[in-house]
Amino acid sequence: MYLNFEDYTGFGYDSVDEQTFNKVIKKAERMIDVATRDFYVIRDIERDAFSLRVQAFKRAICEQIDFINAGGGTSYEMANDNFSSVSIGRLSLTPGAKVSDKVIGGLCIEAYTILLHYGLLYRGVASTG
Repeated sequence: MYLNFEDYTGFGYDSVDEQTFNKVIKKAERMIDVATRDFYVIRDIERDAFSLRVQAFKRAICEQIDFINAGGGTSYEMANDNFSSVSIGRLSLTPGAKVSDKVIGGLCIEAYTILLHYGLLYRGVASTG
């Protein structure tokens, strides 16, 4: 686990209590790992000398936790459950904001932006020489 509840609150996040945090942390971390192509699965996060990148990675997890909590699940689970209004006479369903408006690559926009800024979404090839 990259993050504990004390880290979450230490970064200034307070949308979830410790019990909820413990329920969603693994899901949020898996989503971030997939987006970053296991950057810190391959590398030791504790030995990374670039502390701003480590903090950004952890803040992205916090953002994803808040996003999952706000929507009651992952972005994929929320995709079919979003209507801003429903009328019964002559049935009229109005879709609300689509999850795709709030998500990039399965991550909430805030987490995606943080990871992008610190190069954690880089898809190039590393130099071999």
